[in-house]
Amino acid sequence: MAQSVESESLSEAEIRGLIEAFRSFDLDGTGQIEPHELNRVLLRCNIKRTPKEIAEMIKEVDITNDGQINFVEFCTMIKSRDKAVHDIELEDIFDKFDGKSNMIKNGSMSKADLSLAFNSLNVPTDDSEIDQIFESVGLIDNMGMSKAQFCKLFRVGEGFQGLSPLKAPRPKQPQNEEEEDYP
Repeated sequence: MAQSVESESLSEAEIRGLIEAFRSFDLDGTGQIEPHELNRVLLRCNIKRTPKEIAEMIKEVDITNDGQINFVEFCTMIKSRDKAVHDIELEDIFDKFDGKSNMIKNGSMSKADLSLAFNSLNVPTDDSEIDQIFESVGLIDNMGMSKAQFCKLFRVGEGFQGLSPLKAPRPKQPQNEEEEDYP
């Protein structure tokens, strides 16, 4: 059976976004997301999963049965995710970075907070990119982004329409992160 990404249902910008997202998970650049790589990215988002839960996440989309996630499987995983579960994860990320830049949680993400969130995922952004993201949801100056705006922006297929793709260089290897034994 040939594997392909259903490109007819994805825009070019969405495909580029999926490629960049895949690269941010594929820490060693092998073209496969291994269990320990998935764990590291989830830990950066303050999402803790056991090795068994990580294995189950991979098994759900691993059509090649090799215990890893290739790009096609990654796209399948992203496209098939339950919207409610995805929103909960986005809300968790929002909550983690709300007020991170000034230590004041106010239910609103500032440009500095969003920049810190990207940097924590090793996706450096400059001020013009952060401005562009805020403008895309109708915010000007340093008005805070609401949780609803943040979730809508980062849902696959809903956000970043018409924006230049964010640079996503190969992430640096994280140091001193919690790791459990992964196969």
